[in-house]
Amino acid sequence: MLHKIRAERHIRPPVIRCSRCGHVGEAAEPDVSVRAMILSLGRFGMVAPDQVKALEQRWAAHRKQNGLDLYGKTAKA
Repeated sequence: MLHKIRAERHIRPPVIRCSRCGHVGEAAEPDVSVRAMILSLGRFGMVAPDQVKALEQRWAAHRKQNGLDLYGKTAKA
């Protein structure tokens, strides 16, 4: 969804300069972890704090059970 919003609003990634070679180019687009999204629900008052905690615990169990990384994708061995 973050990538969709950035594309719709024509928001470009920041331009960075490599300290080793001096190459100037666009930085990689930011990724948002599932846990960060869960915590943002509580931060912006969309979900009660006790529900955030329960959801965070369920996500941790699901992540562990299915071998997922922080972003919800299959972890590489």
